[in-house]
Amino acid sequence: MKELRKAEYIARWLKQYAPGTQLVGLAKLCDADVLRAALRAGMVECLGLPADANALSDVLREAQERSEQD
Repeated sequence: MKELRKAEYIARWLKQYAPGTQLVGLAKLCDADVLRAALRAGMVECLGLPADANALSDVLREAQERSEQD
């Protein structure tokens, strides 16, 4: 998420060409602008770096559960 426009473009591309893919953003700082960009691009979560191992595990588990529901 370092370059918001590029991250949004990549996320939208993935949503178009790999539907059902669960996208999670990673950023040094997940401030309001980064979170808005992540949500606009269809990401399900945005984690700040360095990511806590428990938080990362939770996000990945939730993404897998959402993927299985689709």
